[in-house]
Amino acid sequence: MCFTQVGRIGKLPTCFLTLTRDQRMHQLREVHQPTKEKVLQWKWVVVWSAVILLISILPSFLLPPNEENVLWTFSMDKVGHFAVYAILAGLIAWTWRHQSWKARFAAALITSSLYGVLLECAQLLLTTSRHFEIDDIIANIIGSLCGSLLTIFYIVKNNNV
Repeated sequence: MCFTQVGRIGKLPTCFLTLTRDQRMHQLREVHQPTKEKVLQWKWVVVWSAVILLISILPSFLLPPNEENVLWTFSMDKVGHFAVYAILAGLIAWTWRHQSWKARFAAALITSSLYGVLLECAQLLLTTSRHFEIDDIIANIIGSLCGSLLTIFYIVKNNNV
């Protein structure tokens, strides 16, 4: 099929230009109007992101005490960071429908990692009882990477691309 670039709208079929004005407007509304299905696809990503935000800004005295270990990889705090960001990245990769697996992987990894970095910065700037930690950012990124990879492997294995 031949495609033509039309301004900011993007790629549209050449036959689009031969339609009447009303037909073109109807097709554009269908393409750019968010449907209920599209909105519902993202609800779990939004809900999980809100849960992470809530946990990240809660005062530290409301959270269970963290036992310090010699190796940071085994502290429950880092395991928690790893797990919540792995789930977030997996949800993003799963929800990013109609994209190639590479685009899904990149979107999930970048989005969830940046969200983790931003929330760590927010802890530094907006709270007095929480602290910015590089180790938390590392755990967030590793969790995002693993969640993205596991979800993409599952999608590709089951041909849900």
